[in-house]
Order: sequence, then structure tokens, then C-alpha cells
Amino acid sequence: MLPQKLPQISNYTQAGIWVNGNRKDECKNTTLSANCNGTNEFTFDDPYLSTNPPIVNWAPWQPSGRDLDNSNCLILRSQIPSMEIDGIDDYTCNSTISDTGKSVFIGAVCGEKPLIYP
Repeated sequence: MLPQKLPQISNYTQAGIWVNGNRKDECKNTTLSANCNGTNEFTFDDPYLSTNPPIVNWAPWQPSGRDLDNSNCLILRSQIPSMEIDGIDDYTCNSTISDTGKSVFIGAVCGEKPLIYP
């Protein structure tokens, strides 16, 4: 349960939870286009994301990593300690801490309907 983890992540300002989605090869290292402009630049195999409308609640200015070589996975981003949800962000796959050291990635949600604890 996420609230039990809060004391361990209190040194960070944001928490990320990995969600299903991988950037398509044709949308890596490219610019915004009709085929690479948000949700359609990712593939989804989690049935809770692919049978329902996929992620559309992007964090502000996201996805931003299509011109980078490594921001090819997706996280659900929230603020610490409020756990207020910012939205979905694209980030380097398999990261545990952000490049700035301000965000920590604490888990994954895949194959189940996500639950957000108050």
C-alpha cells in the first residue's frame, strides 16, 4: 500500500509508478507528426489500457521525450507528500531515480485496474 512507503520516499518531491506503454520505433528520435503525437506514439499490451481508451491524461508538456533516445516508457507521476496526480510522463525505462534526483520510481501497475489510495 502506497501510504506505508511515504516515510521511505520523503526525500523526493515526486513519485512515479510505471504503467504499460512503450514508444514505437518509428516515433523515437523524431519530431511531432500525425503518427507520433501523444498516445499514438506508444504501444500498449495491458488489456486495461488497450481495450479501454489508452492513457490520455498527460502531465503538462508531455510526452516530451520523442526527440531523445531513451524516454520510451511511461510513468504515472504524483507529488510528494500529497500524492496529487500530475498525469502521465514519458521517461527512461528501468530508472529508479530521476536524472535530477527529485523523483523516485516506486512500483508498477500492469494488468489490473490501478488504485489510488487517499
